Amino acid sequence: MFEANQVLIFASFVLGSLAAVCEDVDTKACELLAIKRPDLCSDADLSAVCTRFCGRCPVKCYQCPAVDDPSNCTHLVACPSMDHYCFTTQTFTNDFSEVYKMGCAEKSKCQQYFGPENRKRNVDVNGACCTTDNCNNQLPLVILSQEIPPTPSPSNMSVNTTADPNACENLDDVACHRLKSSSNLICSKDGLSSNICPRMCGKCFNCYTCNDINNVDDCNSTNVCHSGHECFTLETLSADLKPVYRVGCIEEQLCARFKASTANIFGRRDGFALKGGCCKTDLCNDQFEKYHPTTTHKPTNPCVHNHRHCPTGYTTSSSTCVMIGQHKMTWYESKQFCASHCGRLVDFSSFHDMQHIFASLVPHSHGHYTDTRVWTDAHYVHHKWIWNHNGQSIDRSQFRHLSTTHTNNHGCGFAVVHTNKTTTEDLIPTDCTKDHLPLCEAIRT
Repeated sequence: MFEANQVLIFASFVLGSLAAVCEDVDTKACELLAIKRPDLCSDADLSAVCTRFCGRCPVKCYQCPAVDDPSNCTHLVACPSMDHYCFTTQTFTNDFSEVYKMGCAEKSKCQQYFGPENRKRNVDVNGACCTTDNCNNQLPLVILSQEIPPTPSPSNMSVNTTADPNACENLDDVACHRLKSSSNLICSKDGLSSNICPRMCGKCFNCYTCNDINNVDDCNSTNVCHSGHECFTLETLSADLKPVYRVGCIEEQLCARFKASTANIFGRRDGFALKGGCCKTDLCNDQFEKYHPTTTHKPTNPCVHNHRHCPTGYTTSSSTCVMIGQHKMTWYESKQFCASHCGRLVDFSSFHDMQHIFASLVPHSHGHYTDTRVWTDAHYVHHKWIWNHNGQSIDRSQFRHLSTTHTNNHGCGFAVVHTNKTTTEDLIPTDCTKDHLPLCEAIRT
């Protein structure tokens, strides 16, 4: 026994240094993808981001020189190469106290000292090897009682890894976003970006697609728009010369010409100038105002402010300027009010950001408003909450009162400014025709 222990002690100390880093980009993401793709480890692109999950990394083992019980060892090391297993073996201290030694050992040593029972060995050793991560924090008898599964051979099953050309969907949304959160290089790998996470990586996107509708918001049909194309929104005339809208997907070249000269592509009828525009993000062609905002009269005193000063009437809040209007109005009227005062309705990057902005307003209230409901830029369109000025989806984990359903197809978000305390309510959905005070924001440049 002492001979075997000396061999393993020497091996574990020599091999105790960490191997080169070999880890999954995100193990949970690998688990989710494996549900959708059982052949994950046979796919070159997927296995490259799931190396440990696919068994292509040296095992991790508990390593301790002498512990009373294997479960007391907490130090993990990565073995130097794939040619190693984890081991746990009984040994004795100088005063013959029973202890256990644990670590990495070469496969050949495991076979030599802990091989099958029917194989003749020169030394009888109370120990065992195991082949999976973190498997050796148990007594040798327990390890031996657990059947070691055979190493899986690569699958010969042929699986089509090309994304469905008629769909623009990630293989698994949660897995794709976890991978991107862990590594910004995910979308630079063509196999992953095109076949596994095409929507997240912008390889394709969906566009609203309808012909001759009275309002852009009325369209609920979508189609896939692939690379080299853009979503578009067009105001045109129907066969009976009524103003209507068309939305869909067209080639980038047409969009470039469209932006340069709309009339040359789509034509004019009886002096009616066609209007529209293109965009390149998911379901971005749902608002005609993005391309042609409501026209307002040019103020006699144009908005001029630099990086040091806010426009007249605004209060400084970090890198932005905020102002609450003095008269109640609808959400749509509030948008126009803010635009005429050198700003737009306010948006928030997070709930904390909302609290910070509202706190900055309290010292400047001067008694003009108390616990006042104010309009924000939050807008409910096509069954989702967005910041209206840029179409970005609102993080509902930050603003939990914004339900995924709403009584109307269009809703707007207001909040409450408490002038006697810095706490605020959440963003709250309501009908856009209700009257509240506008909360405007002007970004300092």
